[in-house]
Amino acid sequence: TAKNKDKEKKKGSDDKKEDNTNEKKKKTTTSSAEDELEDVVTMEKWLKGRDLEEAHNTPAKIKEREKALEKMKLQPTTFLSRFPPEPNGFLHIGHCKAITFNFGLAESHHGHCYLRFDDTNPATEEQVYIDNIIENVNWMGFKPWKTTFSSDYFEEMYQLAIKMIKDDNAY
Repeated sequence: TAKNKDKEKKKGSDDKKEDNTNEKKKKTTTSSAEDELEDVVTMEKWLKGRDLEEAHNTPAKIKEREKALEKMKLQPTTFLSRFPPEPNGFLHIGHCKAITFNFGLAESHHGHCYLRFDDTNPATEEQVYIDNIIENVNWMGFKPWKTTFSSDYFEEMYQLAIKMIKDDNAY
């Protein structure tokens, strides 16, 4: 009958939809697993001390970095990392992971990690959060090499932006 034929057609199209959905799931699963493997391999290499400067920086960038380190009275090979929380709330478990990673990485490379407050939204920031973040970093057993605030560098960043515009390196 006509009704049975319509049901068969509908069933056939539903089967095709299901097949397509399964194929998409397989592709997503495979892609995700490959991405995860790549992340692990890359992170493993990085944590083992892969020379990041050679991998990502030009000789000019390396010289620039060496000058900056010299200005801070540090050796040109000093490893620096930073933990940059926004002081707009209390820390959560993700912050603990970032603290451990950044301070631990600096420690394992005999370098320094500084606490750099990303205080770019004054409407949401409070001193109680700054104090609590410092307390938590210390409680976790880490001591920042320096504690800085992004807002301390606003004028310098503004002047650099103006220079970049004048030099046709930005618009």
